[in-house]
Amino acid sequence: MGNHILFFVSETPIHAGVGQEIGTVDLPIQREVHSRLPVIHASGVKGSIRDAFQQKVKDKKIENLIFGPEETGETAHAGSVTFTDARLLLFPVRVLGRMFAWVTCPYVLKRFFRDAKLANLFDNVNIEFEIKDNDSAFVPETYEGDVVIGDILYKTDRNANTKIKEIASTINNLCLYDDSYMKQKLQKDFIIVSDDEFTHLTETKTEIVTRIALKEDEKIVKEGALWTEESLPEESILYSIISIERVRGKDASGETEESLLNKLKEIPSRIQIGGNETTGKGFVRLVWK
Repeated sequence: MGNHILFFVSETPIHAGVGQEIGTVDLPIQREVHSRLPVIHASGVKGSIRDAFQQKVKDKKIENLIFGPEETGETAHAGSVTFTDARLLLFPVRVLGRMFAWVTCPYVLKRFFRDAKLANLFDNVNIEFEIKDNDSAFVPETYEGDVVIGDILYKTDRNANTKIKEIASTINNLCLYDDSYMKQKLQKDFIIVSDDEFTHLTETKTEIVTRIALKEDEKIVKEGALWTEESLPEESILYSIISIERVRGKDASGETEESLLNKLKEIPSRIQIGGNETTGKGFVRLVWK
């Protein structure tokens, strides 16, 4: 069966945290070590999908074949399905006069199309272009003049209008959004900035919320119960590679890679991932490709 891509389209902010860390935010989100880009680690992806599987499919034998048994011992074995980290593809940022736009960068696009080729989504997508200046941005032809992304002014480079349109159309054709309004918005509000600027935007334009805990009877703040949490904003788009090469497990008679994948796809199209479920965080829509 090989590789497949599972997209996560966030409907509420996602807090996939790392616990406490020394810095300005008490509870930051997970990030790649080498790029500092936001990520959801594979263990969190697998755990959330397993939880959804348990609630919807309720088949312990198939669950153990897909994810591996939870118990250890002589009967333990690895799961048949491999889940990678959920990597960021498009990051929504406020844009002056446009509400928001999806922003990405050459490195993220090259990595995505490399991964998509493994899943046989595309044969060859040419994204050979270079953003020479950190204060420049490639924007669609519908933009006029310079553009303010977040609170930073970027010079618009129109030399890649055709390339921007092609890449936006390619991503749009994946049907990440099923309504015409959001499809049109993704087509006309798709921006590419340099790798350095994209890292900067994902470090400074995430959602930061200050939270408190109250004493139940007195309704005043508990001592020391003041903290900040970081989340990926709503409309962030991430993806994970789902790989299934062979069926593992002693109780696998009659099951194939295709049958396990079909069972896995029976999970709801909307699941919760990351922390703070009871405060509405982490609800994402799944798109299988």
